[in-house]
Amino acid sequence: MRDFSTYEPLGVEDQMLRYGASDVETNLLIVSANTIVGRLYSTNRFNLSGLRRPEIFGTSTNLFGKAYYYNFYSSNGSITLFLPKFYEYFKYSNVTAGIGDPYVAEVLLSNDEFFLNRMEAHVMKGQIDLANDELEYFLATRTPTYNPATDKLTEARVVAMFPVVPDEYTPFYSMTPVQTSYIKAIAETRRRDFIHEGLRWFDIKRFNIVVKHETSNKPANILVKDDNRRALQIPLHASNTGLELNPR
Repeated sequence: MRDFSTYEPLGVEDQMLRYGASDVETNLLIVSANTIVGRLYSTNRFNLSGLRRPEIFGTSTNLFGKAYYYNFYSSNGSITLFLPKFYEYFKYSNVTAGIGDPYVAEVLLSNDEFFLNRMEAHVMKGQIDLANDELEYFLATRTPTYNPATDKLTEARVVAMFPVVPDEYTPFYSMTPVQTSYIKAIAETRRRDFIHEGLRWFDIKRFNIVVKHETSNKPANILVKDDNRRALQIPLHASNTGLELNPR
């Protein structure tokens, strides 16, 4: 698992470098992407805001009721927050002119993601005890004051914090109430751990979760269940050859 305790003494740029480093054991697949994500993700319009941070990263969202290791920073007075993940390496093609291409080491697959997926598989196979033990272990690595003697995860605690809400999680397959609670707990854990990385979108699609974007002085933009916008649009180079666009 990613050892967030080693990030504590590091500066922001060093944390960015460490997150995508090839010698970090949890990083199984890294790509050097030609992208400006390192410049944009800290101020993205629908990024996490300082005002809404407690809703996702507050102690009340931790199954142990404690603070997380996740340390956020801001470059705009907490209008938006970011977790240090993407360090830009600018490769000059002409140093005198100051032009070139930006690259970022992005982690495409990690042991952390694999471990969460395995938990979900345990849940769907009815192996709740195994999923419970693994979720406790995972959350312990994200909770600096975790105490193995007192911070014990139980089925009752998971069900109480993640109750079944009618028509909230609606995949194409069926789930028991207990499975639904654990799947919600795992999905929320994945949501926090991979913030800025896009994995949340896969859970939104496969569980058909409603998404609500709120902006000042404007009506809320709601992505309802089975909304056509859940399907990515056909690329322009393909539609130009006659391939029919996805409906909107």
